[in-house]
Amino acid sequence: MTQTIGRYVVEKTIGKGGMGEILLAYDPVCKREVAIKRIRTDLDKHEVLTNRFLREAHLTAELSHPGIITIYTIHEDEEGLYYTMPYVEGETLKQILRTSLQNNQKQESPGSIPALLPIFHSLCQTVAYAHSREILHRDLKPENVLVGKFGEVIILDWGLARKFGESPQEIDLNLPEESDEITRPGKIVGTVAYMAPERVLGSSSSVQTDIYALGVTLYQMLTLRLPFRRPSIKEFRKLVEREKLLDPEEMAPYRDVPPRLSRMVKKCLDPNPENRYSSMEDLLHDLKGHMEGRSEWFESHRLKVDTKSDWEFQENVLIAKHIALTQTTESADWVSVMVSKTAFAENTRLEFQIRLGTTSAGIGILLSVPEAAERDHPLEGYCLWLGEEESGFSQLFRNTVEVMHFADLTLKKETWHTIILEKVDHNIHFTLDGTFRFTYLSYLPLFGTHIGLLSRDADFTAGEIIASVGSQNILVSCLSIPDAFLAGRDYKRALAEYRRIGYSFPGHAEGREALFRAGVTLLEEAKTYPKREEREQGYLLALDEFGKLHGTPGAPLEYLGKALVYQALKDSEEEIKCLELGLRRYYKHPLISAVKEQILYRMHEASQKDRHAAYRLVLITLRLLPDIVTSPDTLPLFSHLITHWEPLPFLESLVDPKRIEKERSHEIRFATSLAFWLAAPYLLQEIFEDVLKQEVFDVAVVGDLLFSLSLLGSTDLAKTLWQEAEKKKEALSLEEGKELKEILDLLSPLWIPSTTEALNTFFQLKWEGIGVREFRTLHTLLQRALLANEDSLIETTAQKILDLPLSRQDRLELDALRIWAFLKNQNWEKAVEIFDTYPLEMLNQESTLLHPLYGCYLYATEGEEIAMIHFGGIIDTSFPRSWTLLAHELTNQITDSPSWYNSSFLYERRRLFRQLALFYRCAEKSDLEAYYLHLEHKEHTR
Repeated sequence: MTQTIGRYVVEKTIGKGGMGEILLAYDPVCKREVAIKRIRTDLDKHEVLTNRFLREAHLTAELSHPGIITIYTIHEDEEGLYYTMPYVEGETLKQILRTSLQNNQKQESPGSIPALLPIFHSLCQTVAYAHSREILHRDLKPENVLVGKFGEVIILDWGLARKFGESPQEIDLNLPEESDEITRPGKIVGTVAYMAPERVLGSSSSVQTDIYALGVTLYQMLTLRLPFRRPSIKEFRKLVEREKLLDPEEMAPYRDVPPRLSRMVKKCLDPNPENRYSSMEDLLHDLKGHMEGRSEWFESHRLKVDTKSDWEFQENVLIAKHIALTQTTESADWVSVMVSKTAFAENTRLEFQIRLGTTSAGIGILLSVPEAAERDHPLEGYCLWLGEEESGFSQLFRNTVEVMHFADLTLKKETWHTIILEKVDHNIHFTLDGTFRFTYLSYLPLFGTHIGLLSRDADFTAGEIIASVGSQNILVSCLSIPDAFLAGRDYKRALAEYRRIGYSFPGHAEGREALFRAGVTLLEEAKTYPKREEREQGYLLALDEFGKLHGTPGAPLEYLGKALVYQALKDSEEEIKCLELGLRRYYKHPLISAVKEQILYRMHEASQKDRHAAYRLVLITLRLLPDIVTSPDTLPLFSHLITHWEPLPFLESLVDPKRIEKERSHEIRFATSLAFWLAAPYLLQEIFEDVLKQEVFDVAVVGDLLFSLSLLGSTDLAKTLWQEAEKKKEALSLEEGKELKEILDLLSPLWIPSTTEALNTFFQLKWEGIGVREFRTLHTLLQRALLANEDSLIETTAQKILDLPLSRQDRLELDALRIWAFLKNQNWEKAVEIFDTYPLEMLNQESTLLHPLYGCYLYATEGEEIAMIHFGGIIDTSFPRSWTLLAHELTNQITDSPSWYNSSFLYERRRLFRQLALFYRCAEKSDLEAYYLHLEHKEHTR
């Protein structure tokens, strides 16, 4: 006869426990099979057991996790007390372990260690979830773990579960304690084989007692046997202090128990709960570390900050930034650096405690510092700077250049913090006070082997630095072997392995990285060749190797790799082209971060070594990497550059470094100046087109862009864009349209080939006074007249405006043009008339435009000795202002230096050659005058 419970049709009994039974039933309403758990009929009159049964149902219903069975319904009626839940087909973990014990020779059976570990991992995740809800299971054992036929891992029987800190409400019903299945009311609850020693000694259940039970379960998985023989609670009490744990490897040598798992088991089963894992998260961390093949750490050395013998280098070092942009040291910092005597070639882990004092700015941790003979600077390698709380951020540096910025990572003063920094292969991991904070991946090899500390002050206290090295693991990356060859400079074997991996895994990340590192290997090998021809041939091979990434999912790495080759060739122009092209072409590619990081790194590095490259990289960053512009390490560089570069008087829109990150107009002004200095018409055109696309824009910038193009010699392009701007007038407001018309009208004379006609057109325009817009056009036309030997136009034009109110700078510029024309025509008297309007002290100062002209006059009238005394009074600097270049050339022969010529800008070279031509005209050396006029003409036609 069919049995029913409520609306459910019972099909069969599928299990019985100490307190209840589980039935398989059919739900006609939902049309599905369900499992029904009901209290045994002989126990349903026991109030404590009934309460426990209901409590289990309600508590389980509160939890929502894949590893905890879902409760559909709870019933308490004339049919009895029962609840329904999904029916999951499968076996208990106990059944799986029993079967495995019977077939222990079959290593691929369901009971092999690799097959059981995912079950244990799921089990731990479920317990971790329960603990996060402040619930202890208190009866964890294989019998209470169901493994479904589709891999589900479900913890059953939550009847003994209890919330953290909850007092036991069960009473002693005088049921025997001697049974090893104590899943019933009594003074001690749980199953004796899985019970932590402190429980029988009177302590309450805790996180550590659940972890102990998991340790017993893991021991069974590893050995297929229980760790201890405990016939009963009574016997356990007698033997608890004499129990000795046999290592899993010894218990089951045929099972090939991994030593790491063996150590985890012993930690879980430590008799002292304080020595066990403090939380499920810690247990899971180690378990995942084994399953994912992460290194296990073994202590190698302990370093003390105050023990001198631990450190090979302890010095104060000056970190100077941006010295390629200026020769000042105002952006330099003195820091104290200490580098370890011991080298750590393997994966390395540093752990120590640090406490910042009240005046401390923070602390820096150094990693991958090269050997002393291989480093040019003590700060080569990586430095993690941990700022104090008030600074608001921390930074990761590579060779003193920021590669990562952390706005929410700081150290509190007067507080002890635990630092863990790990270098694993090409990754850096950081944990602060037990909380993982970040991972950094470097696509470039980390060759350095030393560690160290950096501080800006001595106001900190550090404990012993525990340096550990990483173990090898079976589950290592396929790249580890060639990485080791590369680190050991065994380039041939590294290249062969990288290529093999690249060809074997074409659709995988490892394959892409292998192809990239193959190129890096050829590049590093080429650097070791003694002969230049050999090096260049090696660089070509590296370029070809990186080219294999073209059109693949790793395409951005092709451009990064080629940029590295051109950097080694010292061809910054091609290097930056590669970086910019890769960034523009693959801006949204997942791997583009590697290119972005290299651009940022090279920008800061070039600011110390290569002025021209620094300007180009700053412009790329400004235009294409707006998120980097706001970086605390980038804005000071921009500000430093703007503060120290030569002002361009013909640009109306001035740049305020403090407003670059906030106002788009100042970013555009900055970009305009950079593009002019770099003599990059295509970039000026790009900026111009971007400006015109905006609904609201800075009208003055349009004039600056068009004038810059004209001054660079791109007159046809400037005229074309001028015509586009003409069309834009009608779309603007009345006031903006009027201003734009004024700007464009004042530029129009520049498009007229005849200088005389252009000047006539200029004076026919309706301008009310001479400002920046008017004077720049007039100045350019007068410069054109000088080049065309139409010198009479200079004084004729000057007389028309001399009585007008001019700014001090404009009057000085105009007088300089007049003097130039008089000197060129050997009209010394007229030149002297203008010189006499200025103090002699001013004429002798190199800071004035008249200084080089006065020197030319002295050479012609007083002789070479007097003139060279005048020119010799300048201050020697690597990047002099453009109007002082003549003096620097005559005294220091700066054009003989390839470094100056390569770092100089077109605008500077033009002015220098023009000044030299005038000087040699005054010196009556016509051959040299013609030579420098030719050089200037070449600069105009480049």
